[in-house]
Amino acid sequence: MLRCAAALLALFAGEALLAQTMPSRHGAFALDAGSGAWGWALGYAKPTGAADAALRSCRSRRDARGCAVLFRFQDTCAAFAADARGDAEAFGSAWGAGVAAVREQALNHCRVRGGGGSQCLTRVWGCSTPDAMPKSTSGSIWDVSVASLSPGGRFRECAECPEMVVLPSASFTMGSSPDEEGRYPDEGPPRMVTIVSPFAAGVFEVTFAQWDACRAAGGCAGELPSDAGWGRGRRPVINVSRADAEAYLAWLTKKTGGSYRLPSEAEWEFLARAGATTPFHTGRTIVPSQANYDGGAAAYGDGVRGAFRQRTLPVGAFRANVFGLHDVHGNVWEWVADCWNDSYAGAPTNGRAWRDGNCEVRVQRGGSWSNAPKDTRAAVRNWRPAGYRDANSGFRVVREIKP
Repeated sequence: MLRCAAALLALFAGEALLAQTMPSRHGAFALDAGSGAWGWALGYAKPTGAADAALRSCRSRRDARGCAVLFRFQDTCAAFAADARGDAEAFGSAWGAGVAAVREQALNHCRVRGGGGSQCLTRVWGCSTPDAMPKSTSGSIWDVSVASLSPGGRFRECAECPEMVVLPSASFTMGSSPDEEGRYPDEGPPRMVTIVSPFAAGVFEVTFAQWDACRAAGGCAGELPSDAGWGRGRRPVINVSRADAEAYLAWLTKKTGGSYRLPSEAEWEFLARAGATTPFHTGRTIVPSQANYDGGAAAYGDGVRGAFRQRTLPVGAFRANVFGLHDVHGNVWEWVADCWNDSYAGAPTNGRAWRDGNCEVRVQRGGSWSNAPKDTRAAVRNWRPAGYRDANSGFRVVREIKP
Protein backbone atom coordinates (compact mmCIF):
# COMPACT_ATOMS: atom_id res chain seq x y z
CA MET A 1 0.00 0.00 0.00
CA LEU A 2 2.78 2.44 0.88
CA ARG A 3 4.58 1.67 -2.37
CA CYS A 4 1.35 2.39 -4.24
CA ALA A 5 0.92 5.64 -2.35
CA ALA A 6 4.52 6.64 -3.11
CA ALA A 7 3.95 5.94 -6.80
CA LEU A 8 0.74 7.91 -6.73
CA LEU A 9 2.40 10.94 -5.15
CA ALA A 10 5.40 10.61 -7.47
CA LEU A 11 3.01 10.71 -10.42
CA PHE A 12 1.37 13.69 -8.79
CA ALA A 13 4.68 15.55 -8.52
CA GLY A 14 5.72 14.53 -12.03
CA GLU A 15 2.57 15.90 -13.60
CA ALA A 16 3.06 19.15 -11.69
CA LEU A 17 6.50 19.48 -13.33
CA LEU A 18 4.97 18.65 -16.71
CA ALA A 19 2.42 21.40 -16.26
CA GLN A 20 5.15 23.88 -15.43
CA THR A 21 7.25 23.10 -18.49
CA MET A 22 4.59 22.69 -21.19
CA PRO A 23 1.67 24.90 -22.26
CA SER A 24 -1.59 23.85 -20.63
CA ARG A 25 -3.69 23.30 -23.75
CA HIS A 26 -4.88 19.71 -24.17
CA GLY A 27 -5.44 17.02 -21.59
CA ALA A 28 -6.94 13.54 -21.36
CA PHE A 29 -8.06 10.96 -18.81
CA ALA A 30 -7.83 7.19 -19.40
CA LEU A 31 -9.46 4.41 -17.39
CA ASP A 32 -9.41 0.61 -17.24
CA ALA A 33 -13.03 -0.15 -16.36
CA GLY A 34 -12.19 -3.69 -15.30
CA SER A 35 -9.41 -3.03 -12.80
CA GLY A 36 -9.95 0.62 -11.96
CA ALA A 37 -6.45 1.55 -13.16
CA TRP A 38 -6.30 5.09 -14.48
CA GLY A 39 -4.00 7.73 -15.95
CA TRP A 40 -4.18 11.32 -17.05
CA ALA A 41 -2.06 13.88 -18.88
CA LEU A 42 -2.07 17.65 -19.23
CA GLY A 43 -0.30 20.40 -21.13
CA TYR A 44 0.01 18.87 -24.62
CA ALA A 45 -0.06 20.86 -27.83
CA LYS A 46 -2.16 18.21 -29.62
CA PRO A 47 -5.13 16.17 -28.37
CA THR A 48 -3.52 12.98 -29.70
CA GLY A 49 -0.43 13.65 -27.61
CA ALA A 50 -2.52 14.07 -24.46
CA ALA A 51 -4.49 10.90 -25.23
CA ASP A 52 -1.36 8.83 -25.85
CA ALA A 53 0.24 10.07 -22.62
CA ALA A 54 -2.90 9.29 -20.59
CA LEU A 55 -3.01 5.78 -22.07
CA ARG A 56 0.67 5.20 -21.23
CA SER A 57 0.09 6.35 -17.69
CA CYS A 58 -2.90 4.03 -17.27
CA ARG A 59 -1.17 1.04 -18.85
CA SER A 60 1.89 1.50 -16.64
CA ARG A 61 -0.12 0.38 -13.62
CA ARG A 62 0.51 -3.28 -13.02
CA ASP A 63 -3.17 -4.21 -12.69
CA ALA A 64 -4.21 -2.52 -15.95
CA ARG A 65 -5.63 -4.69 -18.70
CA GLY A 66 -7.59 -2.64 -21.24
CA CYS A 67 -7.17 1.12 -20.82
CA ALA A 68 -9.29 3.46 -22.91
CA VAL A 69 -9.45 7.25 -23.12
CA LEU A 70 -12.54 8.27 -21.23
CA PHE A 71 -12.55 11.94 -22.16
CA ARG A 72 -10.34 14.75 -23.40
CA PHE A 73 -10.38 18.43 -22.52
CA GLN A 74 -8.86 21.65 -23.79
CA ASP A 75 -8.10 25.00 -22.16
CA THR A 76 -9.93 24.03 -19.02
CA CYS A 77 -9.21 24.05 -15.34
CA ALA A 78 -8.21 20.73 -13.77
CA ALA A 79 -7.50 19.69 -10.20
CA PHE A 80 -6.17 16.50 -8.63
CA ALA A 81 -6.14 15.58 -4.94
CA ALA A 82 -4.25 12.71 -3.32
CA ASP A 83 -3.99 11.52 0.26
CA ALA A 84 -0.60 12.44 1.68
CA ARG A 85 -0.69 9.95 4.54
CA GLY A 86 -0.33 6.82 2.42
CA ASP A 87 -3.80 5.71 1.29
CA ALA A 88 -3.43 5.14 -2.44
CA GLU A 89 -7.17 4.54 -2.82
CA ALA A 90 -8.00 8.06 -1.62
CA PHE A 91 -7.74 10.43 -4.55
CA GLY A 92 -9.98 12.72 -6.55
CA SER A 93 -10.00 14.77 -9.71
CA ALA A 94 -12.21 17.41 -11.29
CA TRP A 95 -12.43 19.56 -14.40
CA GLY A 96 -14.29 22.79 -14.99
CA ALA A 97 -14.06 26.51 -15.52
CA GLY A 98 -13.11 27.86 -12.11
CA VAL A 99 -10.13 27.16 -9.88
CA ALA A 100 -12.13 27.29 -6.64
CA ALA A 101 -14.83 24.95 -7.94
CA VAL A 102 -12.54 22.24 -9.28
CA ARG A 103 -10.29 22.34 -6.21
CA GLU A 104 -13.30 21.88 -3.95
CA GLN A 105 -14.66 19.01 -6.05
CA ALA A 106 -11.31 17.22 -6.14
CA LEU A 107 -10.87 17.58 -2.38
CA ASN A 108 -14.37 16.26 -1.74
CA HIS A 109 -13.84 13.26 -4.03
CA CYS A 110 -10.60 12.45 -2.25
CA ARG A 111 -12.18 12.79 1.19
CA VAL A 112 -15.11 10.56 0.22
CA ARG A 113 -12.76 7.82 -0.94
CA GLY A 114 -10.81 8.14 2.28
CA GLY A 115 -13.90 7.91 4.44
CA GLY A 116 -13.64 11.52 5.52
CA GLY A 117 -10.32 10.98 7.30
CA SER A 118 -7.98 11.79 4.44
CA GLN A 119 -5.50 14.64 4.45
CA CYS A 120 -5.80 15.48 0.78
CA LEU A 121 -3.18 17.51 -1.06
CA THR A 122 -4.41 19.38 -4.15
CA ARG A 123 -2.70 20.57 -7.30
CA VAL A 124 -4.39 22.69 -9.97
CA TRP A 125 -3.39 23.06 -13.62
CA GLY A 126 -4.56 24.94 -16.68
CA CYS A 127 -6.66 27.49 -14.76
CA SER A 128 -6.82 31.12 -15.79
CA THR A 129 -6.62 32.01 -12.09
CA PRO A 130 -3.22 31.11 -10.57
CA ASP A 131 -3.20 28.29 -8.08
CA ALA A 132 -2.55 30.29 -4.94
CA MET A 133 -3.04 27.42 -2.50
CA PRO A 134 0.16 26.83 -0.53
CA LYS A 135 1.67 23.36 -0.86
CA SER A 136 2.93 21.08 1.86
CA THR A 137 4.01 17.47 2.09
CA SER A 138 1.72 17.12 5.09
CA GLY A 139 -1.38 17.09 2.91
CA SER A 140 -4.18 19.49 3.63
CA ILE A 141 -2.26 21.15 6.47
CA TRP A 142 -0.80 24.36 5.09
CA ASP A 143 1.90 26.18 7.03
CA VAL A 144 1.50 29.73 5.75
CA SER A 145 1.30 33.26 7.00
CA VAL A 146 -2.44 33.73 7.33
CA ALA A 147 -2.09 37.49 7.01
CA SER A 148 -0.57 37.03 3.54
CA LEU A 149 -3.59 35.18 2.17
CA SER A 150 -5.91 37.05 -0.18
CA PRO A 151 -9.68 36.38 -0.37
CA GLY A 152 -10.27 32.83 -1.54
CA GLY A 153 -7.08 31.56 0.10
CA ARG A 154 -7.42 28.48 2.27
CA PHE A 155 -5.50 27.36 5.31
CA ARG A 156 -5.60 25.06 8.30
CA GLU A 157 -3.33 25.88 11.22
CA CYS A 158 -3.05 22.40 12.72
CA ALA A 159 -4.09 18.86 11.88
CA GLU A 160 -7.19 19.03 14.09
CA CYS A 161 -8.02 22.68 13.32
CA PRO A 162 -10.94 23.71 11.12
CA GLU A 163 -10.25 24.34 7.45
CA MET A 164 -10.67 28.05 6.76
CA VAL A 165 -11.25 30.24 3.71
CA VAL A 166 -10.57 33.98 3.54
CA LEU A 167 -13.58 36.14 2.65
CA PRO A 168 -13.38 39.65 1.19
CA SER A 169 -14.51 42.95 2.64
CA ALA A 170 -17.70 44.10 0.93
CA SER A 171 -21.11 45.70 1.40
CA PHE A 172 -24.37 43.79 1.18
CA THR A 173 -28.04 44.15 2.02
CA MET A 174 -28.80 42.29 5.25
CA GLY A 175 -32.30 41.05 6.01
CA SER A 176 -35.24 40.17 3.79
CA SER A 177 -37.62 42.26 1.74
CA PRO A 178 -41.25 42.48 2.92
CA ASP A 179 -42.42 40.33 0.00
CA GLU A 180 -40.03 37.39 0.61
CA GLU A 181 -41.96 34.17 1.10
CA GLY A 182 -41.91 32.92 4.69
CA ARG A 183 -40.50 36.19 6.04
CA TYR A 184 -40.62 36.92 9.78
CA PRO A 185 -40.89 40.49 11.16
CA ASP A 186 -37.50 40.27 12.91
CA GLU A 187 -35.74 39.98 9.53
CA GLY A 188 -36.00 43.72 8.94
CA PRO A 189 -35.82 46.45 8.19
CA PRO A 190 -33.33 45.52 5.44
CA ARG A 191 -30.19 47.64 5.62
CA MET A 192 -26.82 48.02 3.97
CA VAL A 193 -23.98 46.52 5.99
CA THR A 194 -20.28 46.93 5.21
CA ILE A 195 -17.83 44.17 6.18
CA VAL A 196 -14.92 46.47 6.88
CA SER A 197 -12.01 44.03 6.58
CA PRO A 198 -11.44 40.49 5.28
CA PHE A 199 -11.89 37.61 7.69
CA ALA A 200 -11.64 33.83 7.46
CA ALA A 201 -14.60 31.50 7.98
CA GLY A 202 -14.78 27.80 8.64
CA VAL A 203 -15.42 25.88 5.42
CA PHE A 204 -17.54 23.49 7.50
CA GLU A 205 -19.40 23.55 10.78
CA VAL A 206 -17.19 22.41 13.68
CA THR A 207 -17.24 18.62 13.81
CA PHE A 208 -17.28 16.09 16.61
CA ALA A 209 -13.74 15.05 15.61
CA GLN A 210 -12.53 18.62 16.13
CA TRP A 211 -14.46 18.97 19.39
CA ASP A 212 -13.11 15.66 20.68
CA ALA A 213 -9.55 16.79 19.84
CA CYS A 214 -10.11 19.88 21.97
CA ARG A 215 -11.47 17.76 24.81
CA ALA A 216 -8.54 15.33 24.62
CA ALA A 217 -6.18 18.30 24.93
CA GLY A 218 -8.02 19.58 28.00
CA GLY A 219 -9.58 22.55 26.27
CA CYS A 220 -13.25 21.53 26.20
CA ALA A 221 -14.00 20.32 29.70
CA GLY A 222 -17.44 19.80 31.19
CA GLU A 223 -20.30 17.72 29.88
CA LEU A 224 -19.47 15.50 26.89
CA PRO A 225 -21.81 16.50 24.03
CA SER A 226 -24.05 13.62 22.97
CA ASP A 227 -24.14 12.65 19.31
CA ALA A 228 -27.76 11.41 19.73
CA GLY A 229 -26.61 8.02 18.49
CA TRP A 230 -25.92 9.32 14.99
CA GLY A 231 -22.12 9.07 15.10
CA ARG A 232 -19.29 11.51 15.66
CA GLY A 233 -16.30 12.03 13.32
CA ARG A 234 -17.25 14.44 10.52
CA ARG A 235 -20.78 15.07 11.75
CA PRO A 236 -21.26 18.58 13.16
CA VAL A 237 -20.91 18.75 16.91
CA ILE A 238 -24.36 19.13 18.52
CA ASN A 239 -25.71 19.57 22.03
CA VAL A 240 -23.33 22.47 22.62
CA SER A 241 -24.27 25.76 24.23
CA ARG A 242 -22.89 29.14 23.32
CA ALA A 243 -20.57 28.90 26.33
CA ASP A 244 -19.35 25.51 25.07
CA ALA A 245 -18.57 27.10 21.71
CA GLU A 246 -16.64 29.87 23.45
CA ALA A 247 -14.56 27.28 25.33
CA TYR A 248 -13.63 25.61 22.03
CA LEU A 249 -12.70 28.98 20.50
CA ALA A 250 -10.51 29.86 23.49
CA TRP A 251 -8.65 26.57 23.10
CA LEU A 252 -8.23 27.06 19.35
CA THR A 253 -6.95 30.60 19.82
CA LYS A 254 -4.43 29.50 22.44
CA LYS A 255 -3.26 26.56 20.33
CA THR A 256 -2.72 28.52 17.10
CA GLY A 257 -2.01 32.05 18.26
CA GLY A 258 -4.75 33.29 15.91
CA SER A 259 -7.86 35.16 16.97
CA TYR A 260 -10.76 32.71 16.57
CA ARG A 261 -14.31 33.65 17.55
CA LEU A 262 -17.96 33.23 16.66
CA PRO A 263 -19.11 35.24 13.64
CA SER A 264 -21.25 38.28 14.16
CA GLU A 265 -24.78 37.96 12.85
CA ALA A 266 -23.89 40.25 9.96
CA GLU A 267 -20.76 38.24 9.10
CA TRP A 268 -22.79 35.05 9.20
CA GLU A 269 -25.39 36.33 6.74
CA PHE A 270 -22.62 37.70 4.52
CA LEU A 271 -20.81 34.35 4.38
CA ALA A 272 -24.06 32.43 3.87
CA ARG A 273 -25.31 34.61 1.02
CA ALA A 274 -21.93 34.71 -0.74
CA GLY A 275 -23.18 37.56 -2.90
CA ALA A 276 -26.67 36.14 -3.48
CA THR A 277 -29.71 38.37 -2.96
CA THR A 278 -32.16 35.45 -3.19
CA PRO A 279 -33.57 33.58 -0.16
CA PHE A 280 -30.89 30.88 -0.53
CA HIS A 281 -27.43 30.82 -2.06
CA THR A 282 -28.93 28.17 -4.37
CA GLY A 283 -31.40 30.73 -5.73
CA ARG A 284 -35.08 31.38 -5.22
CA THR A 285 -35.70 27.92 -3.82
CA ILE A 286 -33.91 24.94 -2.34
CA VAL A 287 -34.46 21.17 -2.62
CA PRO A 288 -33.41 18.24 -0.39
CA SER A 289 -30.55 17.31 -2.71
CA GLN A 290 -28.94 20.69 -1.89
CA ALA A 291 -29.17 20.78 1.91
CA ASN A 292 -30.16 18.78 4.98
CA TYR A 293 -33.55 19.95 6.24
CA ASP A 294 -37.07 18.55 6.62
CA GLY A 295 -37.74 17.71 2.99
CA GLY A 296 -41.15 16.34 3.89
CA ALA A 297 -42.39 19.79 4.91
CA ALA A 298 -44.06 22.18 2.49
CA ALA A 299 -41.74 23.04 -0.39
CA TYR A 300 -40.44 26.58 -0.75
CA GLY A 301 -41.40 28.55 -3.85
CA ASP A 302 -41.37 26.30 -6.89
CA GLY A 303 -39.20 23.68 -5.16
CA VAL A 304 -40.15 20.09 -4.47
CA ARG A 305 -40.59 17.96 -1.38
CA GLY A 306 -38.24 15.06 -0.70
CA ALA A 307 -36.26 13.24 1.97
CA PHE A 308 -36.50 14.03 5.66
CA ARG A 309 -33.30 12.46 6.99
CA GLN A 310 -34.19 13.06 10.67
CA ARG A 311 -30.60 13.63 11.76
CA THR A 312 -27.44 15.55 10.95
CA LEU A 313 -25.25 14.54 8.01
CA PRO A 314 -21.44 14.66 7.84
CA VAL A 315 -20.28 18.15 6.94
CA GLY A 316 -19.65 18.84 3.27
CA ALA A 317 -22.30 16.42 2.00
CA PHE A 318 -23.68 19.10 -0.33
CA ARG A 319 -22.21 21.57 -2.79
CA ALA A 320 -20.56 24.67 -1.32
CA ASN A 321 -21.68 28.21 -1.99
CA VAL A 322 -19.63 30.63 -4.10
CA PHE A 323 -17.37 31.43 -1.14
CA GLY A 324 -16.60 27.71 -0.74
CA LEU A 325 -18.64 27.28 2.46
CA HIS A 326 -20.80 24.21 3.11
CA ASP A 327 -24.04 23.65 5.03
CA VAL A 328 -25.04 27.27 5.54
CA HIS A 329 -28.64 26.13 4.98
CA GLY A 330 -29.76 23.38 7.35
CA ASN A 331 -27.83 20.62 9.14
CA VAL A 332 -27.48 22.57 12.44
CA TRP A 333 -28.39 26.00 13.76
CA GLU A 334 -25.14 27.93 14.19
CA TRP A 335 -24.48 30.11 17.24
CA VAL A 336 -23.34 33.67 16.48
CA ALA A 337 -21.96 36.36 18.78
CA ASP A 338 -24.91 38.79 18.95
CA CYS A 339 -27.40 39.46 21.72
CA TRP A 340 -31.02 39.13 20.64
CA ASN A 341 -33.00 42.07 19.30
CA ASP A 342 -36.38 41.62 17.68
CA SER A 343 -35.57 43.87 14.70
CA TYR A 344 -32.60 45.52 13.00
CA ALA A 345 -33.65 49.01 14.12
CA GLY A 346 -30.47 50.58 15.47
CA ALA A 347 -28.27 47.60 14.58
CA PRO A 348 -24.59 48.14 13.68
CA THR A 349 -23.86 48.64 10.00
CA ASN A 350 -20.11 47.87 10.19
CA GLY A 351 -20.46 44.08 10.46
CA ARG A 352 -19.67 44.00 14.19
CA ALA A 353 -21.66 41.95 16.69
CA TRP A 354 -24.56 43.72 18.38
CA ARG A 355 -23.70 43.67 22.09
CA ASP A 356 -26.84 45.51 23.21
CA GLY A 357 -30.27 43.99 23.67
CA ASN A 358 -31.32 40.83 25.48
CA CYS A 359 -27.97 39.17 26.15
CA GLU A 360 -29.46 36.36 28.22
CA VAL A 361 -30.54 34.88 24.90
CA ARG A 362 -28.32 34.66 21.83
CA VAL A 363 -28.81 34.47 18.09
CA GLN A 364 -28.57 31.34 15.95
CA ARG A 365 -28.60 31.25 12.15
CA GLY A 366 -29.03 28.84 9.25
CA GLY A 367 -31.74 26.37 10.28
CA SER A 368 -31.23 22.69 10.97
CA TRP A 369 -32.01 19.17 9.83
CA SER A 370 -35.42 19.38 11.55
CA ASN A 371 -36.62 22.65 9.98
CA ALA A 372 -38.83 23.35 7.00
CA PRO A 373 -37.04 24.94 4.03
CA LYS A 374 -38.51 28.39 4.76
CA ASP A 375 -36.67 28.36 8.09
CA THR A 376 -33.29 27.69 6.48
CA ARG A 377 -33.29 30.90 4.41
CA ALA A 378 -30.24 33.16 4.63
CA ALA A 379 -32.25 35.87 6.42
CA VAL A 380 -33.90 33.67 9.09
CA ARG A 381 -33.02 34.44 12.72
CA ASN A 382 -33.47 32.24 15.77
CA TRP A 383 -32.79 32.78 19.46
CA ARG A 384 -32.03 30.47 22.34
CA PRO A 385 -30.90 30.96 25.96
CA ALA A 386 -27.10 31.12 26.03
CA GLY A 387 -26.90 27.87 28.00
CA TYR A 388 -29.28 25.96 25.72
CA ARG A 389 -28.18 22.62 24.27
CA ASP A 390 -30.03 20.40 21.82
CA ALA A 391 -29.50 18.12 18.82
CA ASN A 392 -30.14 21.05 16.43
CA SER A 393 -27.43 23.41 17.69
CA GLY A 394 -23.79 23.67 16.58
CA PHE A 395 -21.47 26.41 15.38
CA ARG A 396 -18.97 27.63 12.80
CA VAL A 397 -15.80 29.57 13.57
CA VAL A 398 -14.27 32.69 12.07
CA ARG A 399 -10.74 34.01 12.39
CA GLU A 400 -9.67 37.61 12.23
CA ILE A 401 -7.20 38.48 9.47
CA LYS A 402 -4.92 41.33 10.43
CA PRO A 403 -4.09 43.81 7.63
